[in-house]
Amino acid sequence: MRHSCVLILAVLLFTASGRSAARAQAGGDEEASGDLARQVQDVVEKLGALEKSLPAPADGKSSVWSKLSMNLGGYINLDASYDLAATSTGNYIRWIESEAGEEDDDEFNATVNATRLWLAIDGPGTESLATDAYFEIDFYGGGGENSPNPRIRHAYLEMKWPDLDFELLFGQTWDVIQPLHTPTVNYSVGWWMGNIGFRRPQGRATQKLHIGDVTLELVAAAARTISDPLFDEDVGGDSGFPTGQARAEIQFRPFPDYVDKPVVLGISGHYGEQECDEFSKDIESFSYGIHARVPVHEKVVILGEAWTGKAVCVYLGGIGQGINRTLERAIEAAGGWAAVSLGPFGKWRFNAGGLVDNPQNSDLNDRDRSKNSSYFGNVIYAVNSAVTVGFEVVYTETDYKNWEDGDSIRFQTQFRFSF
Repeated sequence: MRHSCVLILAVLLFTASGRSAARAQAGGDEEASGDLARQVQDVVEKLGALEKSLPAPADGKSSVWSKLSMNLGGYINLDASYDLAATSTGNYIRWIESEAGEEDDDEFNATVNATRLWLAIDGPGTESLATDAYFEIDFYGGGGENSPNPRIRHAYLEMKWPDLDFELLFGQTWDVIQPLHTPTVNYSVGWWMGNIGFRRPQGRATQKLHIGDVTLELVAAAARTISDPLFDEDVGGDSGFPTGQARAEIQFRPFPDYVDKPVVLGISGHYGEQECDEFSKDIESFSYGIHARVPVHEKVVILGEAWTGKAVCVYLGGIGQGINRTLERAIEAAGGWAAVSLGPFGKWRFNAGGLVDNPQNSDLNDRDRSKNSSYFGNVIYAVNSAVTVGFEVVYTETDYKNWEDGDSIRFQTQFRFSF
């Protein structure tokens, strides 16, 4: 690409110089023609020097103004939905608003905020060490609905020692805990409904051990303790030390001749503190849970998670409630989800599942959200290798302590072009 740019510029300059020189000679100005030719030659020499100074792409791969190999990708996405009742937040489901005074408040939403762009970078390495980096954004960073702001999802570097099956990661990416995601069209993948775990800055170490045909993966991270109204308007302050996260997971193939995909079974948990300056108390935040992904057929996978903990609002649990400022204590909650994924059958995929997030009532005030449950089913059709169309029906019910509950059915479509 660099050679092509220089060649094109040189051709254009020589063409222009030829025409200018011809015009100058026609007018009898030989000196002007000679000056122009010398100027063109000087520009060409400078372009050649610039071309040689550009860094060469690694491993002979195509690269744009970088000495490293890069891979750019993402997708353009439109989500459009119709809800029979008022839903938080509208573009995606967190919970259903109480129907006290707002019964049958239906709404329509459409957004391109889930549009995503990512960049994967292969770094330099040695015989024993490989390095790479990853950067990804979407457009849920605020702003107007037709002029949204970009938001960093992932930004991290990795150092890998393949011979040791050991990795270090530094940056922002998914939490170590509860690593699976519900196969739903809803953008929030079941957060606030029973699926916990988000993204945050961290330092992480991963070690894989192979025992016969079984792979044991051990992961530990020191993660930023985040206080953000996005997760809970009553969340506590920051902390003087990071939150610890850990996961242990085994992978094995019990019937390799029948199903090639591995069974995944794991446990995970976190522990940290939030400083609540308002009432001068440190609040413990912790969780522990299990997860499983079991392929029972090449085209049938059962998966799910279950957890319990306290002050899990910053992990998108407790229906967005982590600390009760009135009672000056953490809110305990438990939840989980299960789903089945079918396909592909030609160009078709099917998914269905259910979720629940259940805070402890004794930790809540009147009118707080006391239970959130949801059931979904969807179908995804691949128009071609780049375009998919999805349709989903979701029923969600949100209970409130000593207040009127809310429930709704959502009909959602998704149009996506991946590149």
